[in-house]
Amino acid sequence: MGCLCSLECLAGNEEPLPMGWRVNLFVSSPNTPPTALGMHTGALRQLLSPLASSAHKGQNGRVGVIGGCLQYTGAPYYAASAALNLGADLAYIFCTPDAAIPIKCYSPELIVLPFLVPQNSLATTIPDAEMESHSAVAWEKIKNHFSPLHSLVIGPGLGRDPFVLRTVELILEHSRTMSVPVVCDGDCLYHIARQPQLVKNSPLFLLTPNIREFYLLLLTFLTEEEARSVISPNSSPEDERLHRLQRAGIQLVEQLNGPSILLKGEVDLFFPAHAQSACHSMAEDRSTASSCLLLEVDELSSRVRCGGQGDIVAGLCGSIMAQYVGRYGQEGCADQRQWADALLEMVQGASSITRKAAYLAYIEYGRSSNASRILDCIPAALRAAGLLHHGDLADDG
Repeated sequence: MGCLCSLECLAGNEEPLPMGWRVNLFVSSPNTPPTALGMHTGALRQLLSPLASSAHKGQNGRVGVIGGCLQYTGAPYYAASAALNLGADLAYIFCTPDAAIPIKCYSPELIVLPFLVPQNSLATTIPDAEMESHSAVAWEKIKNHFSPLHSLVIGPGLGRDPFVLRTVELILEHSRTMSVPVVCDGDCLYHIARQPQLVKNSPLFLLTPNIREFYLLLLTFLTEEEARSVISPNSSPEDERLHRLQRAGIQLVEQLNGPSILLKGEVDLFFPAHAQSACHSMAEDRSTASSCLLLEVDELSSRVRCGGQGDIVAGLCGSIMAQYVGRYGQEGCADQRQWADALLEMVQGASSITRKAAYLAYIEYGRSSNASRILDCIPAALRAAGLLHHGDLADDG
């Protein structure tokens, strides 16, 4: 069932509508307040695949989601379904065997491959040889389906099984070698917090933590007391806490020296790794290029903080990445400035669409809103943004 009320209100209107979206692009340094630059949103249209009857299956984006275990089967479903809702052609989910049947039952649209091999015992000490053997078996199965993928979303519903996490290490290493854009979410971030070298110097990686996962990442270079002081709401004004998060996020991307970070929350904050490249292309004053860009997305959203919204954001990011690669090829990822500019638009688009869909779901269902209903409202959010049929080569002017 779709987002009925919202679709009725928007039916027949393919032009972008004023929706109270507040998206601000800032130039900031760790010690100064951000200064607004202003930003257009139309560039997202240039990243999504054009719609054409001559296209073949998979041409408009193939997304791989790594996640899904006995405890968590909804998260990979939300991520993969969000990717399809934004226009990706195919979504693969690589999960553990005990998660495969539930996920298959959620949707016939998803390609579900139970190739992640979890630990079969409760032993606390695992021989290295056993772990390597299990992860090698899993990787041999996964890599046969790896090369067609345009992007990866790693972490939704992943869990913390040591065998699975070792397999994720192999996937991250291969992704870096093959220049595949990766969204790291959920328990993938838990693993990265323990081994940050897995993503260092990887500009095609995007980390999408919530505040708790952000705290774990901060522990890679801050003490527990320092990290708690960054995220703690305490009694300080909200603007002061926001500024602390901004400073910490900028420092974190500097420490990782490669990946960009989208901090999800009441206000979404984006810290691009290659801010200088984006500054050169977007700031009128080129002297600001020595500072860091900070994208703040503060839009109308749901007042119900249901689970699964973060998985939807990650899936939308992966979908835009896949469509971008499908449209422009690996050359679009190789140029640092081009990728930095595109990533800004990707993150802004994914965050904005999720917030708009959540808002529409809240208007329709109120306190009964949930992630499934947010998925249903993604088409209405795309229609409101003028993106639902944009790129239709048959009649788009």
